[in-house]
Amino acid sequence: MQGYKTYYGYTYNVNYKEDWTHDDSTSSGYPMEVFLSPTGLSSVNIITESLPISYNIEQYKNASLQSLKNTYATSAFDEEKITVNGYDAYRISYSATRNGMTLDIKQTLLVSGRNAYVITFSGTDEDAETIYHNMENSFVMK
Repeated sequence: MQGYKTYYGYTYNVNYKEDWTHDDSTSSGYPMEVFLSPTGLSSVNIITESLPISYNIEQYKNASLQSLKNTYATSAFDEEKITVNGYDAYRISYSATRNGMTLDIKQTLLVSGRNAYVITFSGTDEDAETIYHNMENSFVMK
């Protein structure tokens, strides 16, 4: 994909915009890759979660949605069943206020065996949501 680089992770690959920065982190308690726009106003984070038992995508979506509702009690959540490179997935959309700014947040949930992947977009850059969808569509589990 022109204008994109590929991140080669241990359990997945994903393309990201070449002018975005990449950092890895475990500050959330889970392995996480952070892709940040040049302005710093938008980001895509990918968390890999090792599951204690096997979940199907429906079970993982339900557990994730319940956790989000507990955290963001006043938010409305939209969920959409999608396919990402042949894998069943869910996209959950909601808004949250951080540092006085209301952000539109989208999370794509995927499950493969005992690994779950959460691709989270938040931000305000004009083309960032398109970049998120390009990253989502380039996501390949190994």
